[in-house]
Amino acid sequence: MENEQSTHVHFASLSSSSERYNETFEEIKKAMKKSVQLKAELSAKERNLVSVGYKNVISARRASLEILSSIVQKEESKGNEENVKKLKNYRNKVEDELAKICNDILSVINKQLIPSSTTVDSSVLFYNMLADFSSNAESKEATDQSLDAYKRLVWYQQFQLYMTLNWTSVFLNSPESAYQLAKQAFDDAINEFDKLNLESYARKETTLDAYPESRWVGICFTLNLLLLC
Repeated sequence: MENEQSTHVHFASLSSSSERYNETFEEIKKAMKKSVQLKAELSAKERNLVSVGYKNVISARRASLEILSSIVQKEESKGNEENVKKLKNYRNKVEDELAKICNDILSVINKQLIPSSTTVDSSVLFYNMLADFSSNAESKEATDQSLDAYKRLVWYQQFQLYMTLNWTSVFLNSPESAYQLAKQAFDDAINEFDKLNLESYARKETTLDAYPESRWVGICFTLNLLLLC
């Protein structure tokens, strides 16, 4: 059974590398079920594949919904009622797919992944995923739990920098919190760079380069200034 679990992880990794995220999603689901049967905690690689697999299939459907909503508005403005009806039916189908995927991962996280987590890294990732995929009320609770675990991370960890980048999205409705969190991460990470080996430094540099893609312009501006210091 352990070899079967490793096979699913291997194919999930291959599909992720080739950006075939639907297959990543399916393979990592199978791998998670095997891990639960083996009563084993997910490795860092497996946790990353869970995050990548789910986030990409969800992002694809969210993008589809945005595009479909835009097209619906255009057709409504033209008075094309028949087209609007067909588009709305199709949009409902995508919404149902999105809801099913979100409910699926929420169930897995709540019932399997969080109970089996023994590290801070795992807790932060899974609570953050809960915040991403939950309804507003559930998201608030998951965000609070994720932040509590987040504060216990070692400041110069590469994972911590990645999570800070993600928090700039989670805290869009709380810009001051996002600003302070992002700035603190940069200050502490930069102060620790002289302690890192070359491989770690390269990973940090890649993560830092991703910050300008954050959706919050104010944070982006500040982080760009920090990068120039």
